[in-house]
Amino acid sequence: MKNEAEVSCAAVSIVAPTGRDATLAAGTLHAAGIPSIIHASVRDLAEQIDGNTHAVLLAEEALNTVDLDKLLAWLRGRPTWCDLPLLILTSGGAREDASARILNLFGSIGNVTLLERPLQAMTLVTAVQAALRARRRQLEVRELVEQRDTILASISDAFSALDSDWRYIYVNDKAAEYAGVAKEQMIGRTVWEIYPESVGGVFEESARSALHTGKPAHFERFYERWNCWLETRIYPAAGGVVVLRADITERKNHDVLMRQSDERLKESEDRLRLATEAASIGTFDFNPQTGELSLSDRAKAIFNLAPDAAVTYATYIGALHPDDRPIAHAAADAVLEPTRSDHYDIVYRVVGSAAQNERWVAERGRVLLDAERRPTRYIGTLIDITEQKNAEIALERAKQEAEEANRAKDQFLAMLSHELRTPLTPVLMTIASLRRQTDISEELRRDLDVLQRNVELEALLIDDLLDLTRITHGKLELHRDAADVHASVEHALKISAEDLAAKELRVTRSFEAREHHCWADAARLQQVFWNLVKNAVKFTSRGGEITLHTHNDEQHDVVVEITDTGIGIAP
Repeated sequence: MKNEAEVSCAAVSIVAPTGRDATLAAGTLHAAGIPSIIHASVRDLAEQIDGNTHAVLLAEEALNTVDLDKLLAWLRGRPTWCDLPLLILTSGGAREDASARILNLFGSIGNVTLLERPLQAMTLVTAVQAALRARRRQLEVRELVEQRDTILASISDAFSALDSDWRYIYVNDKAAEYAGVAKEQMIGRTVWEIYPESVGGVFEESARSALHTGKPAHFERFYERWNCWLETRIYPAAGGVVVLRADITERKNHDVLMRQSDERLKESEDRLRLATEAASIGTFDFNPQTGELSLSDRAKAIFNLAPDAAVTYATYIGALHPDDRPIAHAAADAVLEPTRSDHYDIVYRVVGSAAQNERWVAERGRVLLDAERRPTRYIGTLIDITEQKNAEIALERAKQEAEEANRAKDQFLAMLSHELRTPLTPVLMTIASLRRQTDISEELRRDLDVLQRNVELEALLIDDLLDLTRITHGKLELHRDAADVHASVEHALKISAEDLAAKELRVTRSFEAREHHCWADAARLQQVFWNLVKNAVKFTSRGGEITLHTHNDEQHDVVVEITDTGIGIAP
């Protein structure tokens, strides 16, 4: 980050094509220790200007050239953090007309300061030093933005942010890779230009729903364009939406395997019912009154017994995994209850010998009762389902790992939001400290206002991102305290001041509520008022009016009404 000395040495670009203004201005600045670069024309300036240009000194007559459009085009396309100071030398006399013409020429894209001829050396130096100090604050903001971009770019999934007009304002490398377009070429273009096939589809429906309802949207879809499944999550944010896309092809493949496993298991059960005599199915017949147990050769193989081995009920129980033996006892007792069916289905593990691996066995049986409801026989079938069970266990493990990964991603977003929010605090504190000084110029004070509004807007966007992770986990908490409703409304207007001025909207305040404090979460209340004012500005035509009225009802509640002369909403 540049220190005060480095900023003081930053060169000022000068364009004064007629007379000796350029030479005199350069000499005055040189005497004050401020280097400068004289450009022959506005065209020459427009070709060399970039984000590292610190300030521009323009003579009024230079604004009459056809090359001015190139400079205006650069100003329109500059980054959001960049508010390049423009110092305009105007002719003496008729200042009001000249000022109006120049300000109209640059409109909202120019940070213009007018300096009237004849110009005193002290006035020029003071104005340039103020502009360079303001530029230094902007470069500090740029570094914060670059730090934010570095962190966001580290997200492996596709991450992008759209404004309310569906134009890209941020794109990471993965999102650009999916689009097949360079990140720089995506910024400022609408999502419908990049993905025309999404118009009228599930993405447009979900995105508009998230923007208008303020609730996150989510869908999964297979895209032939990339030959993969993508999970798309759309989160509402301040002034737009945030889109996160993750490749879930592997998880989808696991789901397919799971369904196939379920189908195979069902087919196996059907074969058990229809083909108990098949060689792959073992049978058993147990007489609890005599203790005799008969196992087919296949059943003995399942229990790792020799075909000629003698078996008893103790042999059967001893082959079961110790943790699963209660399953067999409980099933044998349950079928004896009067209200229960005489059929049972259980699954357990067979331990086997030391040379054999553990097996999973599905047992389906039936009890035969005598007249006194005493069991005379237990008959049924046995089938080795080790392969299917292992597949189920593997798929369940994969599912759990995928869910853990998703939780880790949400935790990362929560940490990311905190890390992005922290660097903004010293910037706001510095701005607040400077604004408390009484000896700063009005130009600098306006510059500080611009910086504060932009940093606060950045903070709101980061807070919204943090809220999204809380909402996803159902952990959004409201911290209620005494809140001043009038102060919250005024702060919302202050944040929107630049937008209000750009559209020349009149704001009428009618704060009639005597009791204007309430018990609420001040931050959430601020978000509500800011969104309402933002919408009023957006949908009100230039030169319109926005009215804010408060009063107390019979229950002494604070009622806030925000009306405008915009298009409104059809009933």
